[in-house]
Amino acid sequence: MNGSKAVEPILAIDVHVSAGWSYVSLVTPTRFATVELDTETQPWMLRDLNLQTRDPIAILKEHSELGHSPKIANISDVVEMEWLDNSNRLTLRTHDSLGKRRKIRAELSSGDARERLLQAMERIAGSLQRTEEPAGMWHLGKRPIAFSLISLLIFVGLGVFGLSQNEASVDVSDMRGGIARGLASLYNVAGPKGMIGVGFIITAGMMVWWFDACQNRPNRHVARPVVG
Repeated sequence: MNGSKAVEPILAIDVHVSAGWSYVSLVTPTRFATVELDTETQPWMLRDLNLQTRDPIAILKEHSELGHSPKIANISDVVEMEWLDNSNRLTLRTHDSLGKRRKIRAELSSGDARERLLQAMERIAGSLQRTEEPAGMWHLGKRPIAFSLISLLIFVGLGVFGLSQNEASVDVSDMRGGIARGLASLYNVAGPKGMIGVGFIITAGMMVWWFDACQNRPNRHVARPVVG
């Protein structure tokens, strides 16, 4: 015996590209991991994973971008997995032995890919108790409410500040960063009152989106490991 540690096999893996980023999620006999990568990095990472000579989680860490480190959970710590009918996202909630609670979201390629990952985890954790019910209105409203608050903070905040300072325009040449320059250019075109109007228009649109989502609520699925 050479004393080398056995490499954990990959029981299930999903890889897909969206909006210029590559998303990789995988299951080993003890862990779940998901990572967001630059698309140029993906082929090299997949090559190393296919060799099956090194720990797959270590490979994800090695190829991950700064600020996009892999999100990792021990299968034994997973207490709940959640997803919606109209989404390819899978959310894991964990609770470790130290009492720390975490939430991990994985962007997947399809519902079939999600089912493959779930089945792999079920083989490890044992039976999963699955429930299904219409998603709650507050669950559906998280994203539009967040967008509304951000738009009010940015657009209405800039408009009110402009009115208080009597600033009809700003010097774009002094701005750094695409977002700042874009907002400054919009401010110069719309003016302070126009910026306030943009903020309320975006908020109204988000509320319509939320109302429409509540009229056609997708089902919320939850899978929990059966204890005992």
